[in-house]
Formats: sequence, C-alpha cells, structure tokens
Amino acid sequence: MRGTSGGSFAIAGFVYQFLNTIDSGLTATLGHGASEAILRLEPAYADATNLAGEARIVQYKTRGRRPWSNHDILFNVLPTLLRAALVSAGDEVRPLFVTSGILQNGAVLRAFLAQPRGDAGTDWLRVGRINQSYASLVTEITKRICSIKPSLGDLTEESVVALLARVQIDEAVRQEDVRKRIFQVLLRATSSERLAEGAFNALFRFIGEMSQDAGTTVHADAFLEAAGLTPSVLSPILEFDRRATEQLRRTLDRRGYDEHRDVRGPLVLPDASTILVEAPSGSGKT
Repeated sequence: MRGTSGGSFAIAGFVYQFLNTIDSGLTATLGHGASEAILRLEPAYADATNLAGEARIVQYKTRGRRPWSNHDILFNVLPTLLRAALVSAGDEVRPLFVTSGILQNGAVLRAFLAQPRGDAGTDWLRVGRINQSYASLVTEITKRICSIKPSLGDLTEESVVALLARVQIDEAVRQEDVRKRIFQVLLRATSSERLAEGAFNALFRFIGEMSQDAGTTVHADAFLEAAGLTPSVLSPILEFDRRATEQLRRTLDRRGYDEHRDVRGPLVLPDASTILVEAPSGSGKT
C-alpha cells in the first residue's frame, strides 16, 4: 500500500502502541499496586490508552523522518486526543501524546499550550504560514473536536482551554528504547533472560488480543498473570528507582550541575537501569 497509513506503516504503529501500552502497564503496576492499576484499551473515538490510576489519556503515534509541525499537532493530533479525554474523564484528565518523531518547534509549542492567553510572550503561534492567536486556535480546535462523530454538542471553549494547559508531549520515544526498558524491568523481576523474553512475548500477545475490543478494561492482576508474574515480584523496583533518581538529582543540584550546559548530552537517570556510585578509591564500588 502507498502512503503512510497502511501496510507496513500500520503494522509499525500497532507494534509501537503495544510496546508503549506494556510499558505503561508495568509503570502503573509498579506505581499503584495491583488493586489500583487499570488499563483501558482503545477508548471510544480515539487511538488511546487510559491509565485510571493516574487519570491520563495517552495517544501513541509513530513518525518517519519528517518532523511534526505545529499544524499537525494542533489540528490533526490534539482534537482526537482531547476528544478521548473529554469522553473518558472530563477536563481534569492529563492528555499525553507520545511519538517516535520529533517536533519542529517543540519548546515554543509546549510553552504556548501551558501558558495560554499571552503569558510569557506566547500569545501568538506560527501555524503554517501565518501567526494565529491563542483564542483563534482554541476556537478552531473546539470545532474540530465537535466534528468527530458523535458530536459533543455541549463542548465549551473553556473546557478545551483547561485541557490544553494539561497536555504533555513526549517526542523521540523510540520503539527500540521502549522495548529495552520493558525487558530490563522483566529481567530484574525474573532474573533470567529466557523468562524475561517469555514474559515479554506473553504480554505482547495479551495486549494485542485485548486491544481488539474497544474499551477493554485490564486490571493489574490480569496483566501480571499474562506475564507469569506476581505483584510482590515487581513492587520493590519502582520505589528503588524513585529513591535513586531523587538522590541523584539532589546531589547534582547541590553541586551546581546544569544539565543545559552539559556538552555530553542528556543526563542518564535510573530509568535506563543506571546507578551512580560515588566513593573514594578502594572502597568497594565494583
């Protein structure tokens, strides 16, 4: 098939969504416990995943080499994402867009969404070839949300404004990195590459099968059972990562570390299974 919406592109999108959903499921399970973590797959009218424990709607999209423009995000991505958020949880939910691509002007767009009505000099945004005001963009986005059937006839621009301020965009989230992160969590839980690979494959099949039915609700116990795991096996991992991350950040802040001036690139934190051990020579770091 031609274009970017069918054939291998569609398969790549399914794989990307399944992998990110597994990653979200592990995060929810680790963070909230088996009694609270819930995944709601494929909510109506949107390609999204709802984590009830954190009240967030997530939309996953792959992207080729062409960056996401402001027009793409505002008029093609956000209307669908915000519609799913409104239908599922109202304007108190946190909408999250996760993509393998990069944003053409991400910093400006994020500032524009998070600081509406002209705060911090973000009252106008370049969309296509023209500058558009925040008010005009809200009006257009509202119209596009309402054009999705069935229509939200009572939708107000105030609700759209509330959601826009909550939107989070994670760019350059590569498929191979997500898979590695999942595998590392499973490896720590099982202490065996063979068992970790088996758990990964079982979860991939499980999410794929569950996603066939729109609105399917998956509780943490079923999610873990599909992987052959128990909550007690995974429960210490997130707490360890959280404490290690906080300690590392506190130490770096205290010593005046500035991430933006570090020519070595982004700081690697324990999300990548990395631990910083600092001690004098001969004290047993190895």
